[in-house]
Amino acid sequence: MVQINSWKSRNPLDILTSDGDFDIICVQEPHHNEALNARDFPDYALIYPDAHEKHRVSVFVKLASIHPSCICPRPDLSQDGDILVIEFTFGSIKITLINLYNDCVTRAGVKSLRFALPRLDPRSKILVALDSNSHHPHWDLLTKTPTREEDFELHDTFITNGLVLVTPPDIPTHTSGNVIDLGFCSTSLFMAITATVDPSLCVGSDHLPIIYTLDFEVKISKSIKFNSDKMDLDSYLGTL
Repeated sequence: MVQINSWKSRNPLDILTSDGDFDIICVQEPHHNEALNARDFPDYALIYPDAHEKHRVSVFVKLASIHPSCICPRPDLSQDGDILVIEFTFGSIKITLINLYNDCVTRAGVKSLRFALPRLDPRSKILVALDSNSHHPHWDLLTKTPTREEDFELHDTFITNGLVLVTPPDIPTHTSGNVIDLGFCSTSLFMAITATVDPSLCVGSDHLPIIYTLDFEVKISKSIKFNSDKMDLDSYLGTL
């Protein structure tokens, strides 16, 4: 999976899908040609919070890798166009992905998270990919940008809900040298996930892409075949 804020960039999918390596592409501040992206890259399904007039988050899912039956958007947890919640089912494993854009002025993303996170099973596997627009020593000890109260509120929201930082701290994700693009996950997922900032995949944005690798064994249970020869039809119909 890759996370990218594509603001000010050329079409990110031209590069990100060139090798076909990414099953999920999390986009913050999507390119203005997003609808064309969906047309030009039919191998990917485009998901966004369509209940809202405007949105600043979207997710592309490679259908050759993830069957549509394994994808379940949660619009009930998306209060606005800046948060997208999707449940993915891989065999017996269910992962909830939250893609979030936290507005640099309103910091409304904190409110959105405080609504969504408590409504998820705390024992479940959760991954939050976000453009935080926030500065905090927990992820950027070297920043010279003044912190605000909302920055600490964002940090506390993650901690209160049992999520831990999975992206490397103090590694810049923005051309300014700041660390603002982040990934947090539940403790049950932490050992199975790695995150790396990869400048080589930069698509012309002032943000740097983050690559997530999830390493776990997918166990798919075998379906039970019904033997109609052993069926007592009369008894069955009698109980209806």
